Amino acid sequence: MQLLVQPKPFSDESLESYLLRLTEANFLESYRLLSGAVKEWLQEQDHEAGGAFPLELKTVNVWHARQSSSFRVRALSLFEKLSENKDLPLLSLSLRNSAADFCGNYRALARGGEHIPRCFIRKSSIPVCPLCLSESIYIPQAWHYLPYTACTKHGVNLVHNCPSCGIHISYLDSEMIGHCRCGYDLSRASVKSADPKSIWLSELVVQQDLGGCSPLEKTGSFSIRYAALLYFCIVNDADVNNEEEVERMLREAVDFYTCWPRAFHEVLSSDLEFSKAKLVKSYNKTALSFALGSKLSASTLIKGLTLQENFILNEILVFLDGVVNSYPKSKHPNYGDMLLTVKEAAALLQTTHDQVYLLYEDGYLHSSSKIGSHARFPPNQPVFFLRQVIELSKAKMPADFGASATYLPHW
Repeated sequence: MQLLVQPKPFSDESLESYLLRLTEANFLESYRLLSGAVKEWLQEQDHEAGGAFPLELKTVNVWHARQSSSFRVRALSLFEKLSENKDLPLLSLSLRNSAADFCGNYRALARGGEHIPRCFIRKSSIPVCPLCLSESIYIPQAWHYLPYTACTKHGVNLVHNCPSCGIHISYLDSEMIGHCRCGYDLSRASVKSADPKSIWLSELVVQQDLGGCSPLEKTGSFSIRYAALLYFCIVNDADVNNEEEVERMLREAVDFYTCWPRAFHEVLSSDLEFSKAKLVKSYNKTALSFALGSKLSASTLIKGLTLQENFILNEILVFLDGVVNSYPKSKHPNYGDMLLTVKEAAALLQTTHDQVYLLYEDGYLHSSSKIGSHARFPPNQPVFFLRQVIELSKAKMPADFGASATYLPHW
């Protein structure tokens, strides 16, 4: 089997879009004809790879693999060899499962060295810009992302529903780029000018150099931008599996990060003050999360970031350092005596859970409860005093490699 025509991929094109254009360029009537022929060929070459290659366009991307994605990668790698000239660019256009996690425990996908939370991937529909389709018939990967709601090139909102039949637009379901399932030419759909918030959010997805004053504009890392947007959703208790709720929360994040760090410090101060009214136990028996919720535990953003890169954790450290200094140790417990979990202590200390346990075993950290000599506290149990952790954070050794600080050797 050999594909005679290889269309040139657009740099920002999705894998599924390229496969549809590959189908058309080789004069096949539908993607199913291509995928069926490829699957049959793969099963002759490599039975495992053939079994991992789906017939449906909407499940062909690597991240959709239910078990091991390595077989899917192998299948696409073999598929790439079917071109008469140079290899097809399938893997470079794919979205893959990432070993990175966002804000502690949110799964990530990766493409081109950048990571995006899995919950930011559109699933119900893939909206389009009719003006873009009228210029070039392909689907940019950015149209798959929830923060991207407006075309940054034309300044218009993406169109979510077909003007003719009213159903959600999804080329993954229709397996057609420029037309709805009903046959309507989507490039003819009317458009509306996008508001500044939508444009700003969308620019965060596709433009590295924004030159603004907010921390999201200052960083050139798309991964950090996504992490900060997800952080705002988490600490505001948004249902990240609800696409409409996430899109609404992302718009609120625009105002929040535009007023950074003042808005964040105001929220932290308000949370701490409000905790007085609902306090049940003394402060030295109360978790910091009782006052601040998940604001500290989720502030890791992406594992491995330095404190300079993690502007959220940096501001939390500044705030909590001010709290400890404003409320020194006294006979009566105060804010500085609130309790942290192993996970929260590791975040503030910019180190590993193992280092936190070593600090405890060697007496640098005291716990609010006793535990056996060879046992360990559960990562989410509040046991360490905020005051001691903040004091230790000022005494850390600079990390020689990576972003993890070392306090004590392992021997």
